[in-house]
Amino acid sequence: MCKSLTQRESPLIEVFSINKLDCMGEIVEVAKFCKKEKSADPYHARAFVDEKKSKVVCQSAARVAMSYLCQGQTDQYCQDKDIGCYKLKDKFASALRVEAALIAPASGGGKKLNCHFAAGKKSDAYKLNL
Repeated sequence: MCKSLTQRESPLIEVFSINKLDCMGEIVEVAKFCKKEKSADPYHARAFVDEKKSKVVCQSAARVAMSYLCQGQTDQYCQDKDIGCYKLKDKFASALRVEAALIAPASGGGKKLNCHFAAGKKSDAYKLNL
């Protein structure tokens, strides 16, 4: 995995975070690896490191629905619902399209961003009941 991203052998690979690996001092994002590996997969959603199994997981999905709790007035994801969902798409629904976006009141105050992502073209959503 590290060799495909760093172009060199990395005998020592450590987990840096849920979405990054330390390839002998060079920090790499596993999403880049999965985008290469799953470039032909129209359902590629996200990439993460499974620390217990010591492996990178490239996850696929036909649909993804998520809620993001906004962190104050200047939260970059909550300024505009469409832009916020588009920014989150890369992390949680990479090859999918934004189907719906909504900013709504959150229980306990504040607000939350709801994003719905789906595979395929928007014209196909009716046929697939997405």
